[in-house]
Amino acid sequence: MFVLIAMTALGPMTLNIIGPAMPGLQAVYGVSYQAAQSMVYMYLFAFAVAQLFYGPLSDRYGRRPMVLIGLGIFLAGSLLTLIANTIEVLAAGRALQAIGGCAGMALARAAIRDVHDRAGSASMIGYVTSAMVIAPMLASPIGGWLFEHHGLFAVLAIPLIAGIATFSLCLVGLHETLATRGTTPVRIGGIIVANFRILSNA
Repeated sequence: MFVLIAMTALGPMTLNIIGPAMPGLQAVYGVSYQAAQSMVYMYLFAFAVAQLFYGPLSDRYGRRPMVLIGLGIFLAGSLLTLIANTIEVLAAGRALQAIGGCAGMALARAAIRDVHDRAGSASMIGYVTSAMVIAPMLASPIGGWLFEHHGLFAVLAIPLIAGIATFSLCLVGLHETLATRGTTPVRIGGIIVANFRILSNA
């Protein structure tokens, strides 16, 4: 259960921890507040869009492989944010963080439903949903304290540290929950069309 909570919390935590460090982004990269704030909006957009692909991909290739791939992408993005020397490179790193970080949130509930019936999964989904809400609430004051006492680099380092810990937990403690994988080839265009149909019928 702790593994599911950790992988659910990672993405939302990374979204909010950078918020209090906006003055640092402005000073280090010489950009306006609006440009610094765009890091948040861009992260949200990439996070929302990437989630749509993990479900179908995990149905085909398995929950565990897709979570580990997502966390690998997240770690690459986190490392990129630490070495970024321009706001554009930082934005690319944040985009990779979002694309990878949403895997855990998207697939934790799927993994729960794989092995539990509706009644059994309700309380477990409640726990992971709570993590999704609480993590960004805690991330903001933690990010503010880190920025005030240790600077921007410390704020950007936390997602990398948390990502390494979460990847390690998943590598050891996350087992495949999907009993039967799909056999139909996954087509990105098909996923996009299917999601548009769902939205149009909503």
